[in-house]
Amino acid sequence: MTDFHKLFPKSGVGKQHQYLIDRLNPKHTILDYGCGKGGTIKWLVKQGFKDVVGYEPYVEEFSAVTRLDKRYDTIYTQDVLEHIHIDEIPWQLFRVLAQESVHIIDLTPAKKTLANGDNAHITLLPPDVWINMFATHVGLPIHHMLDIQPDPNFTTRTRLCLHIKH
Repeated sequence: MTDFHKLFPKSGVGKQHQYLIDRLNPKHTILDYGCGKGGTIKWLVKQGFKDVVGYEPYVEEFSAVTRLDKRYDTIYTQDVLEHIHIDEIPWQLFRVLAQESVHIIDLTPAKKTLANGDNAHITLLPPDVWINMFATHVGLPIHHMLDIQPDPNFTTRTRLCLHIKH
């Protein structure tokens, strides 16, 4: 897996997505899988969430693999899965570590490229393929939507938002 934080040091500072606020319970224990530098965790804490921890293998502050040894009420990923090769997505982790999960997946090709010239979003799949993969490996989404927003780096940016109860 590529360490995007070394390649793109300004990335991973957190995104504030309303879908998270709408789907997460502030009283739950929550794991941000692929939390980058923890910006979204800080934002959620400011929104009143009390027990949010992060895991990011490439950022020392969040790299303790022991965070994956406990169970959480909810696990979420935000703009993470498109950076992981399809064969390396930790499907079982999402099913085993929490009773529900929320995933926000960017479907828009990244502006950045890897050293080999590949797009930084190495797993770009249509929404129905993502939904079917989650249904097969984790559970059928109880809610999904496409979020299409204007973006200063793109004409528009499209994200698939999924909420799954296991």
